[in-house]
Amino acid sequence: MRSIPSCRNHALLLPVTAGALLALASACSPAQDPVKTESQPSVPREFSFRLAGAAPTTDDAASLPFAEHGVHFQLAGNLEIGPAPNGQVHKRTLAGDERELLQNAWKDWLKSGFTATEKCVTLAPSSELAGVNARISILQNEREAALIRVDGGQICGPAEQAALEQFTKTLVRLGRAHYPRRFPSECLASTDALAAAHESLLSCQTNEDCSHVDAQYSAIAPGEVQFVSLKSCSVLPRVTAANPELLKSGRKALLLARETAKQACAEEIGELTCTTQEDVGFQNHRHPARCVQNKCVAGRILR
Repeated sequence: MRSIPSCRNHALLLPVTAGALLALASACSPAQDPVKTESQPSVPREFSFRLAGAAPTTDDAASLPFAEHGVHFQLAGNLEIGPAPNGQVHKRTLAGDERELLQNAWKDWLKSGFTATEKCVTLAPSSELAGVNARISILQNEREAALIRVDGGQICGPAEQAALEQFTKTLVRLGRAHYPRRFPSECLASTDALAAAHESLLSCQTNEDCSHVDAQYSAIAPGEVQFVSLKSCSVLPRVTAANPELLKSGRKALLLARETAKQACAEEIGELTCTTQEDVGFQNHRHPARCVQNKCVAGRILR
């Protein structure tokens, strides 16, 4: 087999066979990734997908954008929404079943291979993609290697019909599921900042480094016999465990970040009346906080 150019200096050019694509994917994979054969396709980390949808045409809920400013999907399960014109970016993580759905759709495409010419699929009027206008870029090392066009009644791209349609449906479904109803958004920016403040207090080495946290961001003494009830509006991220030493210095900033988020979300979307609040808690004496993969987590959340 002839040598494959370095991924660092070359974009993937079409047309390309399935075997060549898999060889390139294996050659460009990080050292820790095992090389897979064509019968056992790899899930190369350097491939990613960017979905860009159309802007809304009316104020009707049915025409709300599902990816107006773009969603960038990583095969590992991370996704990034935006950037919006003001620079805002919102990061999410796909659930396990969603990640598997994305990876399987991509594997099916790799099995069928890239076609030398663009194929177009005419959609049935009842298709979930009917009326959708979008572009899906397949990226190799952040450079576009292929493009799928969804234009209301058709899907066009360099793949066979079944793989092309299934992959497109998967990306559009995930885009609809994760793209915010409003973006850019002061509420979303402030809740992301609150979540980042939470994250900065989770570092640990052993279970002794972790404590449960009450509703006012105070650490609960290890072994203290009490049931802690946390009440908060569902739009706000909640912290249930943290490193108490880090919490001492970070508590004031957390309280301020939460108040900022409450105000921003109430002003923007009017959803902070706490009618959707949820009670969660834990029995600190029976299920203490733990250190898992160097992050503090609640011992057991009770609902």
